[in-house]
Amino acid sequence: NMANVNTPGFKKDDVFLKVLSDSQKDDIITDFPWETPMVDGVYIDYEQGSLEKTDGVNDLAIEGSGFFVVDTPKGPRYTRGGEFSISSQGVLIDGQGNPVLSDSGPVFILGEKMDVGQDGTISVHGSVIGKIKVVDFDKPYSLKKTDNGYFMPSDPTATEKPSLDAQIQQGY
Repeated sequence: NMANVNTPGFKKDDVFLKVLSDSQKDDIITDFPWETPMVDGVYIDYEQGSLEKTDGVNDLAIEGSGFFVVDTPKGPRYTRGGEFSISSQGVLIDGQGNPVLSDSGPVFILGEKMDVGQDGTISVHGSVIGKIKVVDFDKPYSLKKTDNGYFMPSDPTATEKPSLDAQIQQGY
């Protein structure tokens, strides 16, 4: 968690603690200081992080629930990190060079600057070209962390659905 404190979109891992009863303590022979609870499990804390203003036109943040969808060589992955850029081919990409998806596929920015509305609508020179795809999953989330700050469903049959309360903030 500490190594990623400044990583945009990072979700920290936290622990469930288990306090052993006196009878459980008697069953275990050890020199462990029993005043300290035992770790019973690890979970991902999906709490909304603070938004940092960057003024970067390609930087997007989600306020509310949901995830951006990125097309990776391993299939779709989900992220809260929104430090995007435009490739030399005009595709909106993440820091790993993977295309960020709209409702109709990769986002192509064929102009100088994109404007993104709070509903995710993308405009270039005043013309609407698509809408950033922001999805959510049933809660409690059954997602697992993969590489590069991505998430994927733990259950391969889990289906994404449009996020109902996400608001996109451009320049954050």
